Amino acid sequence: MRNAYLRNVVLSALLISGFNVQIAQAAIKLGAYYGKWGSTATYAAGDVVVFNNNTYLSLIAGNKSKNPAKAINAWQVLGGGAAGPQGVAGPQGIQGVVGPAGPAGATGSKGATGPRGPAGLPQAGNVAGEMQYWDGTQWQLVAPPSPLPVAPAMATLHFCNGIPTWAANCAPVNTHVYHIGDKGPAGGIVFALSDSKGLHGVEAAPADINNGAGFTWGCWSDSVNGFRWTTVGNTGLYSGAANTANIIAACGSSGGAASGNPYGVGTATNAAAAAKAYTLNGFTDWYLPSKNELDLLYLQQSFVGGFANNDYWSSSEYGATDAWPQPFGSGNQSNGLKNNALPVRAVRTF
Repeated sequence: MRNAYLRNVVLSALLISGFNVQIAQAAIKLGAYYGKWGSTATYAAGDVVVFNNNTYLSLIAGNKSKNPAKAINAWQVLGGGAAGPQGVAGPQGIQGVVGPAGPAGATGSKGATGPRGPAGLPQAGNVAGEMQYWDGTQWQLVAPPSPLPVAPAMATLHFCNGIPTWAANCAPVNTHVYHIGDKGPAGGIVFALSDSKGLHGVEAAPADINNGAGFTWGCWSDSVNGFRWTTVGNTGLYSGAANTANIIAACGSSGGAASGNPYGVGTATNAAAAAKAYTLNGFTDWYLPSKNELDLLYLQQSFVGGFANNDYWSSSEYGATDAWPQPFGSGNQSNGLKNNALPVRAVRTF
């Protein structure tokens, strides 16, 4: 069975105690999720791994090269095996008699509540390492983090808004519903929504940085692998936010190459560093949009406003000497030389 269920673990005890698992009279706090067990890796007490389609919890510190299926003093299985048979449904309660309608339409007395039916069976999952929790009505799947985070930014299990979640932390809950063209939480203009309820999306700064002053892309003649993500929103490693951080880490803030090649230095700051340094109403998490984010911004430019009939830099790289700009006149995206000085419009997710 590919799923790893928490059916044999009393999840309510995990949630109430901050995900401490009582094993052999000792409190083990759930730690990092590592996915598939590795024989050469060293695990701390509370770390979670997958081995032979079962999920195991490390019971000891310095846990290395101990087979989870055999070393019962070092590992505790958290789930696995076939689901048990469904229990028999209890009898339905007797419906109460409805009282006579009064002159003002009074409601009759409420009937007695019947006994509660049996708990439903766990869902069928598709990914090794999935866990389940009971939400009060039915079993819900908790997927392992994907892609697996890279050390030191390991995901840990949190109880976020009533739901067990693999994450670095619990993000604040947003209850405001946004629409395209609304003012965003930071004072920008919403140009994309990332959920059907309108609670989350991407907002653009209301104006170009430095009144449209041009910035070069940076890293001239350097092919920086990994800076080509083009998706929309803050989706882990595949977003403009990740592109921006990576560009600054590899290229610095200069408009030229990280190696010091002066060709293409048109400004003291490259486009990514300019977007990262932008602030509005105390919000400092702005970034240079990805190729696809910038295309969406072009399509919604009438709601945002203030754009020049010019190309704008995205954070998606094309090659060693080229990156992806977005023409705000024709809208036809094509590669452009990194040493071109183009305007920058910062964006942020919420």
